[in-house]
Amino acid sequence: MRENKMKIRKLDQSEHWKTRSLWEQVFSEDSQEFVDYYYYIKTKDNTIYVIEEDDEIRAMLQLNPYQVKLQESVVPSDYIVGVATQAEYRGRGYMRNLLMHYRISIRRRCHLPS
Repeated sequence: MRENKMKIRKLDQSEHWKTRSLWEQVFSEDSQEFVDYYYYIKTKDNTIYVIEEDDEIRAMLQLNPYQVKLQESVVPSDYIVGVATQAEYRGRGYMRNLLMHYRISIRRRCHLPS
């Protein structure tokens, strides 16, 4: 019997299109025009973390770059969007794992202790 392993990874920009079918499944109310725009324009600059199982994307966390003004400074930030898990994989803690992975990556990027 083959053991299913959950794998978390950050997609390369060239792989962002692989999340489109999950987006369309979970956000079925979005128009085709919006999804075309989002995947053609917005995903060029965003970061996408996924959970793969059986070599398929089962959950995703998309982060759009955003600028936040704090007092007199403008600070680069991320806007969390595209939070989705395939229906049959919900309740397994996948999103918690993605958010924790993202949190760790922020702390490393900002040189903060864990």
